[in-house]
Amino acid sequence: MDTTDVAALIHPFIAIGFVFPLLGVVVHYATQTRKRRLKSNEDGGGKSKIPPTVGTEHLKLGRLFSNSVVVVALLGLGHPIFC
Repeated sequence: MDTTDVAALIHPFIAIGFVFPLLGVVVHYATQTRKRRLKSNEDGGGKSKIPPTVGTEHLKLGRLFSNSVVVVALLGLGHPIFC
């Protein structure tokens, strides 16, 4: 394997090692946020066992996820241009 082959593998390694697990975490926080909102609407403003910080964590991780998807896409598109 030469350097162009290694450069071609950077994009999939980042996608599989970082973006896909981050997708799972974001979806988990999204379902917790939805459950919390449905629970509070159902009880008429009652308390939920899910912490209120779930929504803000979902927002932060969602932004990180969208930025990482853009970076991985640019790496994938940039490889044929520069190599």
